[in-house]
Amino acid sequence: RCSDSSANLSSALSSKTTKYQPLCDALAGYRADGWSIQVLPWVVSIRGFLYLSGIEHALTFLGIPSRHWACVQRGSSAASISAMAFMHRTRFARPKHPNMAPEEASETHPGLSTAVHCLETRSSAIHDAGELFDKWRRLLPPPE
Repeated sequence: RCSDSSANLSSALSSKTTKYQPLCDALAGYRADGWSIQVLPWVVSIRGFLYLSGIEHALTFLGIPSRHWACVQRGSSAASISAMAFMHRTRFARPKHPNMAPEEASETHPGLSTAVHCLETRSSAIHDAGELFDKWRRLLPPPE
């Protein structure tokens, strides 16, 4: 997908850095007290692809030992995928109408029966973000 391309991830990093630079500038007075101030954008696509050089820069700045980086990166990807899965489930969830028969719900909400059918036929759906991450990594080539 084009949103997972390295150019788009790089653009997101640049955009976040530019957006939050005024905050960094506003805090510049703390440098005299020995504080180090930087914008550390954490860029992760909706499908869990990471802008690694930006994240590694942030982890280095924060003093996170490199032996923990893979775990942090995997957790970030899994959280992004989990959020996307939640949005997807929420978008296609069956509305709760306790006093309405399924036939009435389909009449009231056109297209609902198709969405419900799709949900009901996905018995092998993966609900664990880590498993979903692994599945997508196997199915998709890495971004360019």
